[in-house]
Amino acid sequence: MSNYYTRGSKVKQISSQYMHPYSMKGFSGTVVPHPYFNAKADAEAIEAALVLRRGSIASKIKQMFGLENHEEKEKFERSVIETLAQRSNVQRQQICITYKKIFQKEMLEELKSCLNGDFQEAVEAMVTDPVLFDVQLLHRALFELLTIDGGLLAEIICSRTNVQLMAIQEKYAQVYGDPNDKISNGMPQSLLKDITKIFMESRLMSDRENAVEFVRKVLIDAYHREWSPKMSPADRDEQTHWDERLARTDAGELYGAGEFKWGTDEGGFINVLFQESITFAQLRATFDAYERLYSKKVVDVVNEEFSGILKEMIATYIECIISRQEFYANQMYEAMRGLGTDDDRLI
Repeated sequence: MSNYYTRGSKVKQISSQYMHPYSMKGFSGTVVPHPYFNAKADAEAIEAALVLRRGSIASKIKQMFGLENHEEKEKFERSVIETLAQRSNVQRQQICITYKKIFQKEMLEELKSCLNGDFQEAVEAMVTDPVLFDVQLLHRALFELLTIDGGLLAEIICSRTNVQLMAIQEKYAQVYGDPNDKISNGMPQSLLKDITKIFMESRLMSDRENAVEFVRKVLIDAYHREWSPKMSPADRDEQTHWDERLARTDAGELYGAGEFKWGTDEGGFINVLFQESITFAQLRATFDAYERLYSKKVVDVVNEEFSGILKEMIATYIECIISRQEFYANQMYEAMRGLGTDDDRLI
């Protein structure tokens, strides 16, 4: 498995944690490593399915005009699903590496040549390095659409753990960064620079400065520049102790910056979320205290007091502090509810 960093053993450890989210505390994914995994056998199974799918020149011509045998197509797709869907992301990466060693070809490109539509996009997402996939989505949200995709930005920046955000910033700098981009206090600046540029140039954003400041705090938090040097990047997620008195005090600060004030103090509200050395357990206690004291959920306050991309980011950030699993479950539900499915969002 390739590393996503080029500096030192600490970075390799962080990359490994990104690739194994189910090994981190607080995660309980349902896609786990296959107990009898064999990368060589899986790579050969994929190639065998591809050979049958490619078939003769006549069958290729039929595929071009949508006249191919649907039974053969479904059989091929089932083979791909049975091989890839029952493997963890790490195992899928190993299949890609093994496939290239055996057949001297990129497995993803071969699969894409025989697939189309939403299924192709789903397979591409499954076999793409997860750090690279997030980076590509971020770039798409910023540069490849008619307007900024605030929902997509919020999901990636505000739902990923600190170690994941560190890997994302490194990979973004490698793929899309300018060689002249600076590294400040060990943190690559390419992603933050691009987000700042796009936000500040947008005429549709009403609160650009605070949106930039919020993103800056989230990304810097990942590099642990605003937290106690005794706390590792993962500790903010994993600490379980909190101070009830501090929780009530911070709940009052949130109330004073939001509901109580005529005109929201966005900066003051954000500062409560990013106090020095504060943990997610402490913030959860603060959100609970707010609901007890003021009879309203903090995320509902955010939805009422904020607007635009800043609202989406802060709401996502708070929802993921409370429960990432519940956040993703809600995202899946919203993508599938009603008539039709939001395929891009679901993938």
